[in-house]
Amino acid sequence: MNVGGSAPRGAVFLSYASQDAEAAKRICEALRSAGVEVWFDQSELVGGDAWDAKIRKQIRECALFVPVISANTNARMEGYFRREWRLAVDRMHDMDDGHPFLLPVVIDDTSDAAARVPDRFRERQWTRLPGGETPPALAERVKQLLGGESVVGPVADRAPDYRSGPQRKRIPSRPWLAPAMLGVAAIVAVAVWQSWHRSETPVKSQPAAALAPQTDVQKLVARARTLALHDQWDECTRDDFALAEQLLKRALDLDPTDPDAAAAEALLSCGYIGTGFDHTDLRKDEARQQAERAVKLAPNSDQARFALAYSYRYQQAESRVAAVRMLRELAERNPTDHLILRTAGRALEDAGQGDEALQYFDRAAALPGGDAMALRMRADALYLRGRVVEAEAVIDRALALRPGAGHLYVTKIRILIRAHGDLVQARTLLAKIPPSYLLEDPGAYIASLVWLYSREPQKCLEVLNGVHRDYIEYRFFTGPKGLLAGEALQLAGRPEAAVVEWRAALKLVETRLAAVPNDLGLFLTRIILLAELGERNEAERALLVWEQLTGAKYGADAPMDERVVRVYLLLGRKAEAIRQLGYAADLEATGKEVKESITADLRLNPWWDPLRDEPAFKALLADKDAGGQRPVPPGAKSP
Repeated sequence: MNVGGSAPRGAVFLSYASQDAEAAKRICEALRSAGVEVWFDQSELVGGDAWDAKIRKQIRECALFVPVISANTNARMEGYFRREWRLAVDRMHDMDDGHPFLLPVVIDDTSDAAARVPDRFRERQWTRLPGGETPPALAERVKQLLGGESVVGPVADRAPDYRSGPQRKRIPSRPWLAPAMLGVAAIVAVAVWQSWHRSETPVKSQPAAALAPQTDVQKLVARARTLALHDQWDECTRDDFALAEQLLKRALDLDPTDPDAAAAEALLSCGYIGTGFDHTDLRKDEARQQAERAVKLAPNSDQARFALAYSYRYQQAESRVAAVRMLRELAERNPTDHLILRTAGRALEDAGQGDEALQYFDRAAALPGGDAMALRMRADALYLRGRVVEAEAVIDRALALRPGAGHLYVTKIRILIRAHGDLVQARTLLAKIPPSYLLEDPGAYIASLVWLYSREPQKCLEVLNGVHRDYIEYRFFTGPKGLLAGEALQLAGRPEAAVVEWRAALKLVETRLAAVPNDLGLFLTRIILLAELGERNEAERALLVWEQLTGAKYGADAPMDERVVRVYLLLGRKAEAIRQLGYAADLEATGKEVKESITADLRLNPWWDPLRDEPAFKALLADKDAGGQRPVPPGAKSP
C-alpha cells in the first residue's frame, strides 16, 4: 500500500500489496541510490479523504507507474493496490501507445498467464526482480524511460529478466500477442459467465479454432461481466459497477436488440440494489423494465428470466410471490448454478419461508468449490433467528473459503459486537478487512460502529472521512454520513462541530424527502436529526405523524425499533425509553434482529449513556446480566 507525501513530477510510483512491502522497499532503495525519485512510504495510514486524494494525485502526476506483481497480489481478490492499478490504466486511455508510463515488475515465479492483472499490463514487457533485488542495469533502464524513451517496438530486447545466475532464454517479441490475449481473455470471461445459466444438458467443448469471432457488443458485455461478475457482487466495488454499467450502455447503443446485453444490464441493476449501492425506487423500477425488455427479446432465455425474477424481489407483494415461483423453477432447471440457488434462498427468506431458504443456501454451498456468499446468507438467516452459535460457525466456514473477502468480516464483526459485545476480537478482525473495502459503505459503517462502541471517536471520524459520499447505504444502516459523524463528534466533546454535521445531514434528508415523501425510513431519520439538534417541538410533531403513518403500536408483544427509542430519549422521555428497551430485551423468537443484540447494545452503545444513572436502567442491565457480567467499554459510565 502506498501512502506518503507529495512526489514531484518525474517520480516513480511503486504500487504493491502490503505483503510485498519488503521487496518493494528494496526496489525503492535501489532506484533512489541511482538518483531516481520514488514515491514510496510505509506509514500505516488507513483510509481518509486526504490519503485517498493524495494517492490519486500521485498516480495522475507520476512519470512512471511500477506495479509489483506477485503470488500475494494474485491471492488477494481485494486490495487498495487494485484501485491504484485501475487508476493507472484509466490514465493510459489518454496516452499514446508508445508512451513510457507502465513498467510491470514480477518479484517471484508468478507466470504471465496466471497473473491477475488488468489487460493493459500484458501489453508491456514484464521485468522480473526476484525478491525485489534490483541491479544497476534496471535503474539505468528506468532513467531511460523517465527520459521519454518510447516503448514501441520489440520491447523484449530492452527489458531483460534480472534473475541471478544464468539468464533465461529470451522469447522473441510477438507483436500480435497483446490483441490475441485480449481476445482470449474476453472469450474466457464469456465462458465463465455462461456457466451460471446453463441448463442440465452440458454444452460440448469446442476447439478454439471453432469459436466464432466476437462482435464488439459481445466484447463489451464480456468486459462488463468480468468487472462485476454476478457470482461475486459483494466483492465488487462501486467503481466496478459504474464502469460495467457504462460498458453495457455502449453495447446497447451499438445493438439495442442484443438479448445478452439487455439481460446483463438488468442483472447489474439488481446487483446495485442487492449490494446497497443504489436501492432507490428509481433503480428498482429500472431493473424491472430492463428485465422485462430482456425477456421480450429472448423469451426462452433462463438468463433473461432470472433477471426478471430477481427484479421482482424488489417490487410489490404480488411480484415477490411470482419471484419465488420463478426462482424455484429456474433452480430446478439449473441445479448447479450458485447464483440462482442463493437468490432463491433470499427470496424465500424474505417471504418468511426460512426453513426452505436454508435448504437452498445449503445446496449452493455444497456445489464444487463451495459458495462463500451462500454461507454468509445462511449465517445472516441463522443470526436473525437467534441461532448465534450456528451463525458464527457458518461464517467461519465462509471465511475459510475466501479469507480476503471484506463483506464476510463485516458479518462476523457484526455478530461479535451485537450478540456478544466482544470489541477486542472485533477490532482484531477489523484490521484484516482490506483497506479498499473500508471505503465501501458496509465496511465503513461496521468500522465506525466498532470505534464508536470502543469510545474512540477520532478513529470513527477517520473511517467516515474515507467515504466520498454524503449518504451511506447498507443493509443495516441507511442514512447520511453526517448523522454518524455528528455522534462521533459529540462523543469527542465537540458539540458545535456535531451540530454542523447534523444540520448538513438534515438538509440532505429533507432534499431526499422532497423527491420521495413516502419514504418512512427517511422520515424517521429526519426526526432523529431534529431531536439531536434540540428542535423538540418539530420532532414531537413529526414523531406523531410517523406513528400514525406506520400504525406503530409498541409494547410487550411487539418488537421495538431502537431508533424510535432513541428519539424518545432525545426528547426527554426516559421512562418510556427504558420501558420499551425492556420489552425489546424480553422478546422471544420474533424473527427480528433485536432479540439477540439488545443486551450487548445496551452495554456498549453511546446512545444509552444518558440512562446509565437511572435506577430502572440499572435494574434492566442487572437482570440481563444475571448469567455473567459483560465488561464495560473504556470511557463508559459503569451502571
